[in-house]
Amino acid sequence: MEAEADDYDQFPDGDDFVEDDQIADGQCHDDDPFSPDELKAIEVHKYHLSEKAGYDVGLEFAIKDWLQHHAVAWRGERLKNELQAQQDEIKKHKWIASEKAGCDLGDQAALDWVIRFAAQWRQHRNRQSGSE
Repeated sequence: MEAEADDYDQFPDGDDFVEDDQIADGQCHDDDPFSPDELKAIEVHKYHLSEKAGYDVGLEFAIKDWLQHHAVAWRGERLKNELQAQQDEIKKHKWIASEKAGCDLGDQAALDWVIRFAAQWRQHRNRQSGSE
């Protein structure tokens, strides 16, 4: 999400730079409050803020601005997408299991997917996004 001029109070002055090692190494450390995907979003946000300001606004400012103006919407959209992807997988499983059984298994097939595959599916999704 690109920042608009009204989205922030003011840019920090040039002396407020923060080292960007946390984002530059692309790693999520145990003490980081952000997932790797959030760090990527913050990095993009920092880029747009810096372009608008004409200088590097620093990681600290970008994080504060992202949290204040974009984090809720970004996290909500990500959750919506993850839930939709999970629902799609459950529907696929329900269809395949019902075809094999010769009748609609309904919620029983959905529960079967949750018990048998949900944890593995989540681990796979986390590995794909770099969250694990």
